[in-house]
Amino acid sequence: MRVSHPCVLGPALTALACSGDRVTRAPATDSTFTPTQYSVADFYGNVEYTGASFSPDGSRILVSSNRSGVYNAYAIPTAGGDAQPLTSSTGNSIFAVSWFPADERILYTSDQGGNELDHLYVRTPDGKTRDLTPGTKLKAFFGGWSGDDRSFFVWTNQRDPRFFDLYELATDGYARTPFYRNTEGYSPGAVSRDKRYVALSRQNTNKDADVFLYDRQTGATTLITKHSGDINYMPQDFSPDGSRLLVTSDSGREFAELQGYEGDEQHADERVHAHERPQVQERHALGGEQYEEQDRCRGRELLIASHGDHLQRCS
Repeated sequence: MRVSHPCVLGPALTALACSGDRVTRAPATDSTFTPTQYSVADFYGNVEYTGASFSPDGSRILVSSNRSGVYNAYAIPTAGGDAQPLTSSTGNSIFAVSWFPADERILYTSDQGGNELDHLYVRTPDGKTRDLTPGTKLKAFFGGWSGDDRSFFVWTNQRDPRFFDLYELATDGYARTPFYRNTEGYSPGAVSRDKRYVALSRQNTNKDADVFLYDRQTGATTLITKHSGDINYMPQDFSPDGSRLLVTSDSGREFAELQGYEGDEQHADERVHAHERPQVQERHALGGEQYEEQDRCRGRELLIASHGDHLQRCS
């Protein structure tokens, strides 16, 4: 059975196309796309810079780069100029973490032969290095600076390979003190400026995660993201005055947004968006003044990085 279709064409073609005469079409031109071929050497030639930590005087930025063929730590002058190498590894990759708050020491992480068991190292201005997390079959990473900049935090699974515990290390002498013992399998988060609270998370599924707040004074661990359905919550940091815990959430959204929690309550009307300045009120539900942003702001600003966008400052 032949089905007739209405003829809807431009005026110049209507008479010909609708007359019933056969229309001869020109053969399609072969437009096969031939992609450009790249060698492995071309890919190895790509140079990447990652990380950002300002030196104590603000004159340089600490970064990692594979410009030598292996990731190393570099300092780039903020006034412009070439990157200055601080490490010269030819085997194990080195990833810069942070300058020290008051001197030219730096922290970086590195594994051994690609085993992904990262350790945290300190490099002094004379080029000497020291493993701050010695041992075998352990993994460690930086957990932020304390509010007074006299110590910093390190997460490591040295005690139990299943769980990451938190330790506090003094900037002077690197004496290590246990800070939080993780026996429930929580994922590490931020530490409040007054050292009272530790933010934790637990991944339930790949679409759902919860955030918990551990109070070192009471020993209580509180779930602060009670919800139904699949929502990925992730702790990021505490607000500058310590009144709110900042978390990211994809609740009702395609992409995550930054939200503030006080105690176990979410303040939806005070959500922190990338294009708004958060108005932090004088509340002390979490106690004390606080802010820790991986050395980048020193308690004065919040930097928000948006995918495909630039860094934004929220004072």
